[in-house]
Amino acid sequence: MNLISSTIISITILFLQLYLCVSGKRYGKADSKLDLLTIVHRHGERTPYKFFANDPYSDPKYWPDGEVELTTPGRQRMYQLGVSIREKYSTFFVDNPRLTYARSSDADRCIESSELVLHGIFKATGRWVYSNETRYLPIPIHTVPTAFDSMLTIDVNCPEASTEKARLLTSDTAKSIMNKYSGTLNIIKHETGNDLSDLNAVADFFTTLEIEEANIQNWTRPTWLTDKVMEELHIMSDAGIYIAQSSFKILRLRTSNFFYDLRRRIDAKLYNDVKNGANLKLISYSTHDNLLASILIALGIFDNKIPPYGATLLFELVRSEKPFVKTFYWNDTKSEPNQVALPACDNHLNCSADRFTKLISTYILDDWERECGLKKEISLWSNGLFVALVVILGLVISAGLVWFMAIQWQAVRRGYTVIS
Repeated sequence: MNLISSTIISITILFLQLYLCVSGKRYGKADSKLDLLTIVHRHGERTPYKFFANDPYSDPKYWPDGEVELTTPGRQRMYQLGVSIREKYSTFFVDNPRLTYARSSDADRCIESSELVLHGIFKATGRWVYSNETRYLPIPIHTVPTAFDSMLTIDVNCPEASTEKARLLTSDTAKSIMNKYSGTLNIIKHETGNDLSDLNAVADFFTTLEIEEANIQNWTRPTWLTDKVMEELHIMSDAGIYIAQSSFKILRLRTSNFFYDLRRRIDAKLYNDVKNGANLKLISYSTHDNLLASILIALGIFDNKIPPYGATLLFELVRSEKPFVKTFYWNDTKSEPNQVALPACDNHLNCSADRFTKLISTYILDDWERECGLKKEISLWSNGLFVALVVILGLVISAGLVWFMAIQWQAVRRGYTVIS
């Protein structure tokens, strides 16, 4: 009896395996292949950009490379990130710069980070070798001045986004967190003279402390800066980056143009649109923690922590009978990236390309400038425009009447009968 049962089970398993194999081919899984890789990464470790009042380490002698610049650990991290990406996709990449499009925020730390990542991925080989002394493969990195970059920085001029951010940072939710940790905030005010008025100011203060601790030799914590104070500053900073971007309105203003470009690149692949990059294999975006957080929040996969240095989102567009997108979040560049399921895709790890583009399309605005408050609706009554139009129309009518009466007068003088 046991022999018969075992035989039946074995046959059942065999048929099940055959069925799954056939099903895989039927739905294109057996023939699926990676068609496009898109990466969105934060820059590497940097120097401070905002020192707090009475900061003993604000002297430029501590920061020979200047403020807000990539540090050596930052350069090491971003290069290693590129090497790791190359290892993960070794059978996909070819060393051809024409198959990559790179875009960066117009900040030195972002541009340098992009260069280092790409250098880790690609090396000059074959016809791309130009010197026996280096294998560095130059790849163009496109950028736009910060004031006009509506894709990769939140510092772009957008009045509506600034107003919405201010509203969120003064909301009851934000105030309750500030009140919860008022003890720590009072210690900081008493010891340093810094009155941290909102969660954004808290994050700036905390980040500067972290950077100083990591970069200055023989740095010692002042007695008031206990582990508890640092922990609570960290908690408030994590909460602040979410709250400041937690409304649908601000997410659309922040991510609209990024998602538009991402959708355009995906569609170019799906519909063989050469003009928009159907030949590309890699799209690389270099940005900041707050913009990366906005993207994560919009996709529903934010882990409630500030994206660390080098944090990277990866989107794999997989070609099959029914193309799909796989999403990975690399929040620790020293380990493997984690594939994440998108809630809008019923928490499936593989999201159909059609469903993915519909998801990101919900954040794409028809007219970003108008929604930002950079375009004003034209009103006939504004700036005297209506009055000017009335005056011009009156002059035209008056001139016409004078012309008509002159013709009649000339006709009467010559003895003609004017037929009206």
